[in-house]
Amino acid sequence: TGVQTCALPICSALFDLLAAVGEPELHDAVEETIAGIFKTAKDDRQHAIWILARLESTQRAAERQALVRLLAGTGTPAALERVVKEVRGGAAADRANAFRALTEWPNDSALEPLLELAGTPLSEAQRDLALRGVVRLLEDSPLPAARKAECFRRIAPLAQGPSSRKLLLSGLARVQDAAVMELILPNLDTPDVQAEAAVAAIRVASSLGAGDDAVVQAAMNKVLTVAQETRSEERRVGKECRSR
Repeated sequence: TGVQTCALPICSALFDLLAAVGEPELHDAVEETIAGIFKTAKDDRQHAIWILARLESTQRAAERQALVRLLAGTGTPAALERVVKEVRGGAAADRANAFRALTEWPNDSALEPLLELAGTPLSEAQRDLALRGVVRLLEDSPLPAARKAECFRRIAPLAQGPSSRKLLLSGLARVQDAAVMELILPNLDTPDVQAEAAVAAIRVASSLGAGDDAVVQAAMNKVLTVAQETRSEERRVGKECRSR
């Protein structure tokens, strides 16, 4: 039963080794080896079954956390359900491990759980992880542009500093929907991300159709105004420096 039914005989031995080793470097090496075997075998559903069975029979924290990371790599619905459960309960270290695993999910099925977590109190590190995870998943997702725009609207409050805003803008720039202009244009008034906001606005504008002419015109007018103001300020500062 459980992992003992593994079609690849080495898997059972590796899982037993994962449970037995205490040296962090060796533990990580075993985990990476299992992940590599799973990736080659391409049987995510069965792999998730093995890992879920193993999780029910182990209490050792290091092994449990490694199993959760391996489980996340399968990307299956059953895996997602269990990892979300781990995020919401258990010891702090287990929750943190599961949270990171969720942000590194291999497909967009993790979008909704991440977006729900975005609406809860998070640490600065968790906000950054969640934002990066959602931006990455949306980049590769086949979701319609309008749905992506809504996802970005929900995750936008997590972008509270210059680096996170730049990340958000890089994702918004790839969404071909006029609705994202509402998230992009206010950043033109923030010097630290002004250039990134202008690039995002131009890229989105260039992807829109004739029905969005008014949005495009308003956006380009805003970009032009900000560019002119920035240039005027640079000239003023340069003039003051030369006069000293």
